[in-house]
Amino acid sequence: MPTALAPRAPGASISFVDVPPAVQPARVDVAAFVCVTERGPLDTPVRCGSWATFRRVFGGFTPTGLGAYALKAYFDGGGQVAWVVRVAAPERVTVTTGPLPPDRGHSVVAALDGLVPGATATLSGAEGVHTYGVVAVDPATMTVTWDRGRRARRRRCGPGRAAADRSSR
Repeated sequence: MPTALAPRAPGASISFVDVPPAVQPARVDVAAFVCVTERGPLDTPVRCGSWATFRRVFGGFTPTGLGAYALKAYFDGGGQVAWVVRVAAPERVTVTTGPLPPDRGHSVVAALDGLVPGATATLSGAEGVHTYGVVAVDPATMTVTWDRGRRARRRRCGPGRAAADRSSR
């Protein structure tokens, strides 16, 4: 706010003006990652301020994508804000030619068209319809290895459960 002093000379006045605030620089340390992740919105930037936020939105470590590994290293190294865009191969539909093995870790399929590591595939067969992530494709045997087939279901521990039940988690 200007302050006027009594003039000491005719026609002369002195005014003091407040100094304007310093210009705040724009942040240049915000990283962006375009990566394959376990889940999350496709082709949409999402702001993540921590590893916990990334895990909640995009999931954890997966054998077909390095997104979780990159973001974990970024936040462990002191990163504060990251924009993440999930990308994935288009989903494909295929049919099994025989029963699924008990571990549901791989299948023999009728066609391999578009099945590449990192893609999502909907598999239909005698056991029903399931969606899996593709880990590996073997054209010689028409076999596809799935990532979600190897994950066991988690059981809740409660009174009366044997130690063997708890160790299977």
